[in-house]
Order: sequence, then C-alpha cells, then structure tokens
Amino acid sequence: MAGVAGAPAALPVPARSARWAATAAGADGPTVVGDQAIRSIEAELTGRLEGYRKTGLAHLTLLLIDLARLADDVVVDLRRSGEPLLAEVFEVIDRRHAEPLSLRDVARELGMSPGHLTTVVRRRTGRTVGEWIVERRMAQARGLLADTDLPVSEVARRVGVGDPGYFSRLFSRTHCASPRQWRELGRE
Repeated sequence: MAGVAGAPAALPVPARSARWAATAAGADGPTVVGDQAIRSIEAELTGRLEGYRKTGLAHLTLLLIDLARLADDVVVDLRRSGEPLLAEVFEVIDRRHAEPLSLRDVARELGMSPGHLTTVVRRRTGRTVGEWIVERRMAQARGLLADTDLPVSEVARRVGVGDPGYFSRLFSRTHCASPRQWRELGRE
C-alpha cells in the first residue's frame, strides 16, 4: 500500500471475493458479476410474479451478504497493509466493539487526539473510525443472527448497542432489512 502520503489506501479486491472482480462479456460489453444480482432484483420487482417481494428481498439479502463479506475482506487487507496504526485501530475495535466505544475511546487508547486519528484513518481508508466501529458491530450481529436464536435485544447488547430500537434502525439502514428479516431470509 505504498503511495502518496495522505492519499487513500489503494485496496485490491481480495482474492476470495473474486466474483466481484470478475467480468463477463455480454451483449452490452463487460459487466461486473455483482450486476447480475441487481438485474435479478429488478426482474423480480418488474415481473411481479407470485412471491416476487420475497424473492426480490432474498436476492437483495444475498447481494448484501456478499458486500458484507467483501467489507470483511477489506478489513483483513487493511490489517496486512503494513500500516501499524490501522492495525492498532482495528485491534482496539475488535477487542472492545461489544462495549460502549467511541472515536474518543479509540484515540485515547492509541495516545492520539480524536481529530488527528480521524484525519489519518479517513485519508487511509476513506471511512471514519466511527464507521469502522459500526461495520465491526454489524459483522458480529450478522453472525449472531445467522448462527443463534438469540432475541434481537440480546444481539444488540452483545455487539455493544444498549438500545435495541437503535440497533434495529442501524441494522436496517446498513443492510436494507431488519434483523428479523435478515434472520428469516438466512434460514429459507
């Protein structure tokens, strides 16, 4: 990740997410494979055949799962980037994501001012420390929803969000599906 100081980190698409980097030549030229999921959603919503809403939502959920996995892969690549500060930021977030955690807490633990940490992380990743905290919490929530029958309120607590209502809104905004919808679609 060598580059110009202060420039955003150039991140290749991780090898295990090759389906996002692959292209397929079609009548309209090369397209990103992820476009197929979007076309499937569009076809369901415009065709309006029986069950189109559930099928469209299922396609959307699969697309969001793939995007979430890609985001997880990007975090792994950032850790391996040779940038110790980013590795430290992600280590703090991983270790403390299940408790109340803010930019100020991460900065304090790293011995930096919140403003400087924000500037450095945003320049290197294009995202804020707060966005990375939310991403880590949502990754944990996806796992708990998929692998357990815990009530949504308990999932919220385990990922460091004390208010289940706020957690549900945050999850819905991040994934375009409520925690319950996500769980149901994951089990169909």
